[in-house]
Amino acid sequence: VDGDHKVKYTAFAQQGGFAGPPSLTIALFQATSQIWSTTNSSVNTSQFTAYSNTLADQYAASITDYDDLILRVTNNGTDMGDSIKIAWMYLEVPDVGVAGSPFILFVE
Repeated sequence: VDGDHKVKYTAFAQQGGFAGPPSLTIALFQATSQIWSTTNSSVNTSQFTAYSNTLADQYAASITDYDDLILRVTNNGTDMGDSIKIAWMYLEVPDVGVAGSPFILFVE
């Protein structure tokens, strides 16, 4: 199933030092192979904010096992005290006809 795959999440950044608020990188893996990634360099620092990223068709087409997907979030902050908080995150896909949850969230 190609097209209309979206990574949706709410995030809030807290700045720990003088380098500005931290960014976050989200990567979609199938097993150990990275399929897609994006970086959000403007995470809201005053409240949780909803974000949505649509995967280009070529990335969606490369998914062969929806039961083996992982979303990984990385805090790119460089100052002590930089933090990223995620309230929720999921991969929204068209009906692919599989049972179970299409993602697992790991926060680094």
